[in-house]
Amino acid sequence: MRLLVRPFLREIAGLVLLATTTVAGAQTITLHGAMQFADVHPYNQTLLKFEELTGKHYGKPIKFVF
Repeated sequence: MRLLVRPFLREIAGLVLLATTTVAGAQTITLHGAMQFADVHPYNQTLLKFEELTGKHYGKPIKFVF
């Protein structure tokens, strides 16, 4: 399971980095995602954990829309 989550997290981290470099003048970054499974599904749990950790460590305003 971990082998599937790590590439996903790398992909998301790359998207965040891309978003930060392309909209450097913006105050708040908004990331859109889609959840199609139940709340207990590992995909949804990973997105929620990513939201939590990004908000904690990014240091600038960031908004997630699921």
